[in-house]
Amino acid sequence: MGVHQGWYDIDNTLQCMIFQWIFIPWLQEELNGYHEHVNYTMKWHDRHKVLPHGVPELMFCSPQDYGVIDFKFMVDKATLTHVHELYLNAGHPVFDLVPHPLNGHIEEMFTSTSCMHFRIMHFCCPF
Repeated sequence: MGVHQGWYDIDNTLQCMIFQWIFIPWLQEELNGYHEHVNYTMKWHDRHKVLPHGVPELMFCSPQDYGVIDFKFMVDKATLTHVHELYLNAGHPVFDLVPHPLNGHIEEMFTSTSCMHFRIMHFCCPF
């Protein structure tokens, strides 16, 4: 809607970056809420289902209470740390929502205008 109304220009790099800075954290919060809702809610009982019934998070934390066979394999923390250090560069620009100079400017603007709560709380307006 915002593109068709002329509020947002997809060819304007600055507008795209500001949209990413606002939208991606909001979307992550929504996905986290969905994840919690799904994992902490009991599913409908299906008598044709072979797998155990119950709340997924509880079955994950204590599979023995649900008669679940544990097929997971353990990986020690040292191995994960080694792989993380070997293959992940946390400072790589791909992990930034927007470039650092723009991020600093946007955060300074939002903080100085006391609008930081807008980032997550008020993204519901129709675009």
